Amino acid sequence: MLKPNNVVFKKTQNNKKKKDFSYQRSFDVKCFQKNIFLFSAESGVLTSKLLETGKLIIQKILSKGSTGVVLLSTFPHVPISHKAIGVRMGKGKGPVFFWGAKINSGQVIYEIRGVTDKRVLYRIHKALSYRLPFKLGFRIS
Repeated sequence: MLKPNNVVFKKTQNNKKKKDFSYQRSFDVKCFQKNIFLFSAESGVLTSKLLETGKLIIQKILSKGSTGVVLLSTFPHVPISHKAIGVRMGKGKGPVFFWGAKINSGQVIYEIRGVTDKRVLYRIHKALSYRLPFKLGFRIS
């Protein structure tokens, strides 16, 4: 599981949600040893478990015939805590249950290097869109 090593204050206050930014969908599929960026089309929270499973899904698809390297562009640095059900009010904030990453729309989540086949790219996009809680897009550069 991904989580920060040294944190001074483990529990933080909730911030206001920022305004969503629009994104431009780009499905230009002429790739020859280029970098592919998978970005979110919506805003939300990604847990460290979802980031790891997404990386494993990409690596599993890349191992079947094509070569490539997967890089995580985001890191879960936001502690998400809540009290258990049935606990009375007061007595402080609950413990940290998991770490998450706040994702804005248009933010790059994964970077894939060394993929030349467009069918592999579509397979990765389809498999991740089933698993992650928001819509995805990809950009080739």
